[in-house]
Amino acid sequence: MNNYNAVFFEDGKYIGVEFPDLPGCFSQADNREQAEKSAQKALDCYFGKGDDSHQKLFNEQTQQIIVIPMNVEFLGEKLQKKIIAAAGIETL
Repeated sequence: MNNYNAVFFEDGKYIGVEFPDLPGCFSQADNREQAEKSAQKALDCYFGKGDDSHQKLFNEQTQQIIVIPMNVEFLGEKLQKKIIAAAGIETL
């Protein structure tokens, strides 16, 4: 199994997560412990083994996979901006 570096960042009242080696793979949670679990779920989704906690999308224009948490209405502002940039869209 491969290991991927996760970058955790404060995002308002949430902890956001992104994977530099897997652009477009994101997650978030209320605290660090939950963020670590959510990060694993995002990786699982990225590689096609996910549950219903994350959604996998494919951007036809950029040919990039995007993985986002299903609770998009609760995303922190930084994570929203990162997802919008990765997905090449204007809003979520």
